[in-house]
Amino acid sequence: MVMPFAAKVPVDGTTLSFNNDGKLTVGPSSAPGANQFITKDAQGRLIWSTPNTSAAALQGQGVSATAPTAGQVLKFDGTQWLPATVTSGTLTAVTTSSPLANSGTATAPSLSITQATSISPGFVSSADWLTFNSKQAALGFTPVNKAGDTMSGGLSVGFLKLKDNDGTDNFLRLNANPAMTADLSWFNRQRCRQSNS
Repeated sequence: MVMPFAAKVPVDGTTLSFNNDGKLTVGPSSAPGANQFITKDAQGRLIWSTPNTSAAALQGQGVSATAPTAGQVLKFDGTQWLPATVTSGTLTAVTTSSPLANSGTATAPSLSITQATSISPGFVSSADWLTFNSKQAALGFTPVNKAGDTMSGGLSVGFLKLKDNDGTDNFLRLNANPAMTADLSWFNRQRCRQSNS
């Protein structure tokens, strides 16, 4: 007597079995329904089933069986995860520092900033900005411009205009000659001249 090859395959009746036609089958013989996946039942048989989407734990912590309502979030209370309503805070005070100021109330603040002056901080107006922006660029050196200022090093200049206390203009000129000597001359509008070689 010749036995079919399939008859030699061990079957357990759960994962492997023969159908009514004597064919070896794996898993359930029926087609799955909508949203079904293959899984095992309590007897270990392969079946089509819709998975249970409820969770009993999250990160090892139990999840409350209480159903949430609209707008609630999942919150951990130290023992389990449970639905909770998010509460909003209440504004009780607004503290400002100069140049900021609050002209409103603690619950309805109205913040403003004052304009800067020569002695107090604040915002720079467009007029002030235009004034600052029109200033001369940095000179790259420190000018000598008041009594008591000093300087060192060479000075390359051929003509200086000086003013007396009475408003008279005086001029100071360094005259060089081919003999590499120079005299220092000064004169005013009356052409009075002195030389010192």
